[in-house]
Amino acid sequence: MKVEIYHSPRCPDCIRAKPILERVLAQYNLEFEYVNVIENRDRAKEAGILRVPTVVIDGKIALVEHFSETELRKEIESRGAKFIS
Repeated sequence: MKVEIYHSPRCPDCIRAKPILERVLAQYNLEFEYVNVIENRDRAKEAGILRVPTVVIDGKIALVEHFSETELRKEIESRGAKFIS
């Protein structure tokens, strides 16, 4: 499973989401990549990113802006990830 987190370093929602994302993704032993939309405008445009933070799982937008830890868990479990710790 490929998880990409599109963010902006100036975005307060991105800053608040970071510890949640890192904690939850670690509990499923998932590798993830942060993609700075300012430095990677073409990549963000190609992915259809309009707002940040946006979580993309296996090339599909899964969560945008204000999402909870529960929503993140549901999204990754619906794609077959198993809780490990």
